[in-house]
Amino acid sequence: MYTIVNTYSHSCTVWAAGNKTTMENEIQNPGIYIHEISLLPKSVVQVETAIPAFIGYTEKAIFKGMDLHSKDTFQPLEINSFAEFEHVFGCAPEPSFVEFELDGENSIVSTRTEELSFLYYSVKLFFDNGGITCLIVSVGSYTAAAGKVSKQKLLKGLACLEKTDAPTLLVIPDAAKLTYAEAGELHAAMLHQSGKLKNRFGLLDLVNGNVNLSGAENPVNSFRQNLDIKLLSYGAAYYPWLVTSWNRNAGSNIILSAKYFKNGTEVKDLSTLFKQNTVNALQKSVLFAQREMQLKQPDLHLMTRTEKAPLIAVELYNYLRDFFKLVSHEAASNEYDPFSALHRNYVSKGSAFHTVLKSLMVLAKGNHLPLQTGSFITDFSPLTFSVLPAFIKKRSKGRKNLSSGNLKFLVTQAEQLVSNFFNEVKDLQLSLQELLKQHDKMYESAVNAIEARKVVVPPGGAVAGIISQVDRQRGVWKAPANVSLASVVRPAVDVLHHDQSTLNVDVIEGKSVNAIRFIAGKGVTIWGARTLAGNDNEWRYINVRRFCIMVEASVIEAIRPFSFEPNNEVTWGRVRILIDNFFNSLWRAGALQGSKPEEAYFVKLGLEDTMSASDIENGMMKLVTGLAVIKPAEFIILSVSQKTSGS
Repeated sequence: MYTIVNTYSHSCTVWAAGNKTTMENEIQNPGIYIHEISLLPKSVVQVETAIPAFIGYTEKAIFKGMDLHSKDTFQPLEINSFAEFEHVFGCAPEPSFVEFELDGENSIVSTRTEELSFLYYSVKLFFDNGGITCLIVSVGSYTAAAGKVSKQKLLKGLACLEKTDAPTLLVIPDAAKLTYAEAGELHAAMLHQSGKLKNRFGLLDLVNGNVNLSGAENPVNSFRQNLDIKLLSYGAAYYPWLVTSWNRNAGSNIILSAKYFKNGTEVKDLSTLFKQNTVNALQKSVLFAQREMQLKQPDLHLMTRTEKAPLIAVELYNYLRDFFKLVSHEAASNEYDPFSALHRNYVSKGSAFHTVLKSLMVLAKGNHLPLQTGSFITDFSPLTFSVLPAFIKKRSKGRKNLSSGNLKFLVTQAEQLVSNFFNEVKDLQLSLQELLKQHDKMYESAVNAIEARKVVVPPGGAVAGIISQVDRQRGVWKAPANVSLASVVRPAVDVLHHDQSTLNVDVIEGKSVNAIRFIAGKGVTIWGARTLAGNDNEWRYINVRRFCIMVEASVIEAIRPFSFEPNNEVTWGRVRILIDNFFNSLWRAGALQGSKPEEAYFVKLGLEDTMSASDIENGMMKLVTGLAVIKPAEFIILSVSQKTSGS
């Protein structure tokens, strides 16, 4: 045997055939054999630290052709951009509550609004503030929420995250829509899951975080009173809410569903405020927006076997039928209706709709569907639609071509066609809004009053984005504080210097709440880095807890391959080197205190050191480590003296 050792990271052993070696079973023919031996130990790979899981309500939840809302499926989906989020989960919610106060001349004196759901805006803040990847768990649609957030659904969405190790942060912005007691129960569940799994950290949003601390209702005190004292180091809370730079879009439904008060009495007849043509146009616009949500897309997940193809064919046909029946074109109206006119163009003879429908019949029957009268609208009347699904199911049973990509392609074409139609409807709605603003002064005033009010949301999503940004640029050991927030105009409540002392320190139970303040020259800034365990000297700071979560998770993954290895000095030495190298790299990166490694960390593993003979006999390998984690300089004290001329 000849051994050639290079000066790099491995050695190369050259074997001559015929020698008695450990590789003799691999040698079959005379010749030279090379065996590369790695000299460098395996390394610990740092786990991801800033992947938040957002739980709440969305407009829709369409994933790979499957409507998760219709199946009541709570499934975390990975999202890597806000555009992708909107594609899968839809647009922003309309306010659940809008109220106008009018004077005697019908001029708007004041406006009150309330959000239906905070999830959409929280995710937007996450990406605007440096977020890269997140998970979304949609627990229902805006319409299903019916203006009220369900604590049980949010708890169910949280529970589904126990099955995955992916999230490292938990954010439930819609918890701020619950009562104090309900939110406290949900927050306790977030902390319990984080402490149980020890691989995630909760960002808790306060109820009524836009209310001043000096008022009769103190949201911070109410938050503390309803929060359990267990596992406080696995979460953090922030106050107040944030006033974003985003305006609301005053859609038709908002204007129609708003409440109008004059001299304390509600005005129920909108025609006394708006022109009748305005009311009619708004009602038609709302009707189309509602009908979009009523269309049921074909479920391609049914197509797992050939015999399921007819079910897809029938679902596709029903989808086309329902789209055709969105509008009745039978009775002519003297009033021009741009929405019905648009729909008429989409379903007219020779349209893409016609082509998709005929192609479906080709797959089902094997030849083209003959027209009965030459008029598409006549041939495909509701009566005709009602009898054809059975025809498809009967004729397509067992046909292999229905399980081909052709049927999936038709489903995609149909969904794209419907999507294009409703995109044009939205463009029409915007154009109509501008026309009505010129036509009706009251409508213009209502729209301007709503759009002038900025969107106000809890800070959890923005904080998650900042954590992602700081982890990426500085490291998980850096406190996510003294960082300005993007897309935020101001805090919903101004927190003064003396106010923050009551937030930082809770002398009774130590439930610290971090302040978000406006700092001159920096803008809206996160001005606190404490966990909820503010009185705990060991786990007081967010970066300390999250750094240790990262270290523990990384070490666990690194030593997992050593399970069932011989429990002897050879294995112990390999593990010690592996962990020592990891800690040394963290120390060199500035994550640990100490001028030399011995002051920054220790790794112990061995007989009579961390284990007894009985432990080894029972198959236990005990690793003990210690880290001198850096803590943030929360208080900087300056001692200033002045030398007088006479001294």
